[in-house]
Amino acid sequence: MDWNIPAEDCFLAVCDQCNDRSPSLILKGQFNTIDEDDKWSWSPWKTTNKKVDFNQICGTITSLLNEIDEKWTIFLLHSYSNREQRTYINDLRLRSSNSSDGAPAHFKNHLSMINLMHHKDDFNIEACWTFSATGHGKGPCDGIGATVKSSASRSILMSGTIISTVDDFYYFTKKFNDDAAQVNNTNEPPVHVYLLKRDVVKCAIKDVLTHRWKQLNGKNSHYFSQQIT
Repeated sequence: MDWNIPAEDCFLAVCDQCNDRSPSLILKGQFNTIDEDDKWSWSPWKTTNKKVDFNQICGTITSLLNEIDEKWTIFLLHSYSNREQRTYINDLRLRSSNSSDGAPAHFKNHLSMINLMHHKDDFNIEACWTFSATGHGKGPCDGIGATVKSSASRSILMSGTIISTVDDFYYFTKKFNDDAAQVNNTNEPPVHVYLLKRDVVKCAIKDVLTHRWKQLNGKNSHYFSQQIT
């Protein structure tokens, strides 16, 4: 049987060429030597009393195929939606300078939003912040953060390294990546590490951010408008 590349209509079960095909018709060809009365077991997710549990079911191969057929349309739609969402989110990330999940929490922080509006003025770099659903916002920064933290944790457990301050963590991570660059005969460490001192942050808040934040409509406001002068 020749299969064409599935299109949107295939996943939505409205395709004229494959709408009448069911998984059982395809799979039965693989079970020619199996007795239909043999006992099989499978473990689907079931929703009972608004709770989702992992259940083990025993039955014949026919009952298993019937259950697959019943869930096939829902599975196709879920699979298609999931793939399209991943493609769309990846495309947004390529066109964005920042990506994160948990949009409600970020939008409630009006200070971050007004800083985003001034990003071009502050750094002479255009910025775009893309928000996705919770649990879908993993980006490069998450992987880098996990890498440096796991490296420090392994060194503490295996080598007895003592890291008790921010400075300790910074110097360990910098040396770890500088050593990795030497091992690989390159001048570029895997991760560039920077330490932003508290005094620098306080100066930025005092000299720049405090005046900017005063433009907001009150301490508890969750909205603001940019003043064009």
